Amino acid sequence: TVVAGQGNDTDQRRFWGKRDPMLRNGGDSVEVVTLDERPIDCRSWGEATCPEPGPPVPRVTNDCRGVPTPLVGDWDGSGRDGIGWWCDGRVRLRTASGELIGFRYGRPGDVPIVADWDGAGRDTVSVIRDGTWHVNTELRGGAASRTFHYGRVVQGDVPIIGSWDGGPRSLPGIIRDGTWHLRLSQSGGPADHRFVYGRLLLGDVPLFGDWDGDGQDGIGVAREATWYLRSTLSGGPATNTIEDPALRPGDRVVAGDWNGDGRSTPGIVSAGLWQLRDRWEPGPADRRIGFTAP
Repeated sequence: TVVAGQGNDTDQRRFWGKRDPMLRNGGDSVEVVTLDERPIDCRSWGEATCPEPGPPVPRVTNDCRGVPTPLVGDWDGSGRDGIGWWCDGRVRLRTASGELIGFRYGRPGDVPIVADWDGAGRDTVSVIRDGTWHVNTELRGGAASRTFHYGRVVQGDVPIIGSWDGGPRSLPGIIRDGTWHLRLSQSGGPADHRFVYGRLLLGDVPLFGDWDGDGQDGIGVAREATWYLRSTLSGGPATNTIEDPALRPGDRVVAGDWNGDGRSTPGIVSAGLWQLRDRWEPGPADRRIGFTAP
């Protein structure tokens, strides 16, 4: 039994945690779907009706042998971020409107990245292999559009991507031994910004996104059940600190612009369940999407 309000969960009774009513007495509907959004049942009352069933969602076999990497990006140029997975070169994406996209890019051992390389407002999936960035400017498989070398990803550098200068194009960066190295051009060379933020050597998970909607990405880390965000590209105290009881051990953390307001907000990935919120506030997810890895 699922209860919309607040209470203590048991094995047979779960509480959604909503403070305000979710359903209208005069008319509303409730749907039950599987994690991959296959409709099971729907009930409506009053003036509301259940939606007409849409086309079936293709089944995807979860046969990835490596560790799937969650992806976030604006796949269709709508201004809203969708979600996705990369594993062993298999790419499975879902746009904000629910369209599914699948192809192969890269191979086992590569590190996937999401970027808008040409500033067209649409993200693509690229990979890093042995320190070489294989840039893909199209949302497809095939040969790389171009390559460049930056960092030592094969030796432990963590690649990051963001709009470090406030422009429309994504720019590369790495985190090495707890230090952020950001570059202001899509090429190899020395870092233009270098600073320490967070406790990355002690397990903090790095984040990046436009926290305040000014067009320039900031930085952040997730530490246990707390998000620490900073809007400027430098070390120092967090601009915003959010205690989030929804964060649990083993969860994957992401950030994206889920509603198109220009601000990146939190997402929690638990296996194939994505819980996305439109605000940096504790509370239930605004969107819960079942979307499994390829």
